[in-house]
Amino acid sequence: VWFKSWDMLTKTITQPTSHFLWMAHVRNLDRYFRWLFSYVNRDPGYLTAPYPLPDQNRENAIASYEEHNRRVREIIPPNQLLEYSVRE
Repeated sequence: VWFKSWDMLTKTITQPTSHFLWMAHVRNLDRYFRWLFSYVNRDPGYLTAPYPLPDQNRENAIASYEEHNRRVREIIPPNQLLEYSVRE
């Protein structure tokens, strides 16, 4: 469920970006998205890929998401962490 939502959100945001790279703030946003995709997908190819950006790697993205959540649970004390499941 998470990946489908993430994939749709990121495609919706990045596709229009390619048309406005002449604007400085959009170029900064483009660099951020490329870094984020490289990190989440564990693939540096996103840093230099032409538009449209390649599809994301479902398995790597989900593994990054789960690792992030595990790390948050490890660092944040349980009495200060609100967790919720959309399924509940």
